[in-house]
Amino acid sequence: MKSHNIFNIPFKTAKLGLHEYHFQVDDNFFANFEDSVVEKGKFDIKVNMDKKETMLDLEFEIKGSINNPCDRCLASIDVPVEAMERIVVKFDDFGKEDTDEVIYISTEETNLNVANLIYEFVSLSLPISNTIDCEANDYEFCDQKVLDYYDELEEQSEKLEEEEIEEQSKIWDALKDIKLN
Repeated sequence: MKSHNIFNIPFKTAKLGLHEYHFQVDDNFFANFEDSVVEKGKFDIKVNMDKKETMLDLEFEIKGSINNPCDRCLASIDVPVEAMERIVVKFDDFGKEDTDEVIYISTEETNLNVANLIYEFVSLSLPISNTIDCEANDYEFCDQKVLDYYDELEEQSEKLEEEEIEEQSKIWDALKDIKLN
């Protein structure tokens, strides 16, 4: 990934207490990550940093959208994404391993680059299904040809199901006529 100096948080010179940082990421940002799960998207990221004597407490507020094909009709749609993530940054010169909730940086560091964290948090907050509420938007974004095709398939499926039920009913009707005595 290319260096993203604009994502550096200068924590060393910051006073103890709360600090707020704002970042915007778009297609160019995601293009810098190999095999990125996001190709088109825009996000506003607010980072609240609580600087303490021995650590930083970072809270990421992520709001934006990705542009993907709809899973229902394949039309290009903007899928809204919102998330809140938190991570603790501790200072350590002994090479402790990072965990999901805590990352360690050298006491010699003066800046914390949050580009990778932003990418990870956005990627983890993506919805499993790329759909929007079509009815609420009067099917404005939907590919009507595909939706018509789905309706056609649904009608055919219902018709086949009715025929199958009718066929099974005939079998049971024939069994009712059998006398067991």
